[in-house]
Amino acid sequence: MTATPQTPGEIARKALRDWHEGRHDEAIDAVEAASLTGDEAAMGLLVQLSGMPEAPADMAARTRKALEAAPGGVMRDRHRAYFQAAGHGATEPDWAGALSTRFDDSERGDWVALTELGLLAIMSGRTAAGHTWLEEAGKAGSGLAIAALMRESLEAGHRFACLDTLGPGLANSGHPMAGGLMTRCAKLPAEPARTGDSEPVIAADTLAAIETALTATAKDGEILNTAPRIERWTGAIAPSVCDYLTVGAAPLLKPAQIINPKTGNLESDPYRSSLTAPMPEQAMDLVSWAIKSRMAALAGHPARHGEALAVIVYRPGDEYRAHFDFILDSTGYAAEDLSRRGQRVATSLVRLNEEFTGGDTVFPRLDVRWSGRRGDALSFDNVATDGSCEKTSLHAGEPVTEGVKAIASLWLRERA
Repeated sequence: MTATPQTPGEIARKALRDWHEGRHDEAIDAVEAASLTGDEAAMGLLVQLSGMPEAPADMAARTRKALEAAPGGVMRDRHRAYFQAAGHGATEPDWAGALSTRFDDSERGDWVALTELGLLAIMSGRTAAGHTWLEEAGKAGSGLAIAALMRESLEAGHRFACLDTLGPGLANSGHPMAGGLMTRCAKLPAEPARTGDSEPVIAADTLAAIETALTATAKDGEILNTAPRIERWTGAIAPSVCDYLTVGAAPLLKPAQIINPKTGNLESDPYRSSLTAPMPEQAMDLVSWAIKSRMAALAGHPARHGEALAVIVYRPGDEYRAHFDFILDSTGYAAEDLSRRGQRVATSLVRLNEEFTGGDTVFPRLDVRWSGRRGDALSFDNVATDGSCEKTSLHAGEPVTEGVKAIASLWLRERA
């Protein structure tokens, strides 16, 4: 009897069951083979499994090789560029190669790539080039690009001329911020008339500037406390980039959980009432990796030392009660985790929105308080200079009194 061929979704579902039941080699072989045929569900699972603690040592390299060999497509190209930038399966991150690859993708009509490049240009200070690329992506149908242009308009204080044509398309894009952005942009004055033609984007120069900005050492922030270090920055992440991360994480939000230090199982977090979305490997792209890289740099650590970049959402009444971010040494899963990656030495936070009151981050033993505005960042150390757990790093997220608070959070470890 001839076996019925499995559909793409069935291959990924079976492989995931095999993985959870301990048949790791069988799961990897199945999704690797399916990825080479262009199966996007299997490809996404292959990328996701490559970041699991129990994955074999050569998993990232195998995944990278499979992505290089797989047929081109929107999702494959996105995953491939992310692996390049992050250096997964290689010795070093390769931002230059990833940006060049993504630009080639955009030249072939990939508006997802063009949207990423536009946001990265804005994040790197090449605002004019970023707006041009986002406008092109918006014309190709990217609701994310149109939303970013609207946020940029709000920051600039006037409505960009291109939005008179592109703006109405946002309503049909399914973008969760469409209503608010369109209403606020409609109240803005029109963009001042331009004198002369705008300068064309010189792609090579812009890509080089993006690479330089994203690999640069972080500038010193304002020191709020010396020992432990608590430091803040204004405008660390562009508001349009904050929106992009918030929207990308929205479908992944779940009630906050914590890893049981003995068993490694996920359980309800008794200290936190919130929704949380740790970004899985398959959801990462160049923009989210750039955010993670910058947040890691603010703490003085390489991005590879970061745990999953997380978006946390607090509704009215939600809070994160006083807690430490360092990991208490114990038996079981926590001891194994500490042995593998070392202590959680630092934390970086970015405020993603402003439409709420309350919710300040406070350090009760140090009389330090932080709120910030959209795109502002805070970073602090969880250990003392001698490597011991720093008890004065105790901190809390106060209850939100009105609206919804969204922040990005990144924990940094001693090792990758």
